[in-house]
Amino acid sequence: MRRSTPYRSPHTGTSTRAYGEAHYEAYLSTLADQTPPYSRFSGADEDPRGEKCAVEASPQGPQAHGSDCTDQASLGAHLDQGFPRGIRLRRRADFVSVQRRGRRFTGRFLVLVFLPTTGDTPRFGLTVSRKVGNSVTRNRVKRTLREAIRRQRTGVPSLDVVFIARRKAATADFQGLFDEVGVLLDRVRNQV
Repeated sequence: MRRSTPYRSPHTGTSTRAYGEAHYEAYLSTLADQTPPYSRFSGADEDPRGEKCAVEASPQGPQAHGSDCTDQASLGAHLDQGFPRGIRLRRRADFVSVQRRGRRFTGRFLVLVFLPTTGDTPRFGLTVSRKVGNSVTRNRVKRTLREAIRRQRTGVPSLDVVFIARRKAATADFQGLFDEVGVLLDRVRNQV
């Protein structure tokens, strides 16, 4: 049905439709929804585990571990294998000294520079310059390198290690960067 005059709202008296537009109204029931008042979700959207996984706020401290609803494997067994500050190179002076005095191994996507230290654990640093790409690309490369180092750092002697991303790292996939980190770290383990 087409109107030749604009539709005027009975409540405000203002025009809400342009000339020639069709206007259809649906009349909805004002009866309350038939779902129980305690239900937060409809049947299709509710948690299949049911109320047994409902978590109440604990009065103090973190929630207890080992509840029935926590799948430890999905939370990640790698929580103890993070990339903590103790294994990171953070100061510019450390990066500069490693790059000036260290030994280099070159790969397709990365350059690894290392320098023996007197510390008890190896420290790792990443250099991903703007030559690699825009910020999205650089951050993806850094995330991939951090994960590769986190998984493959065991057995590395007490060294300061800097990974320098080359331009080709922007086009590398996760597995390519991961494998190259492994190969370069193996060369370092065999060299020292």
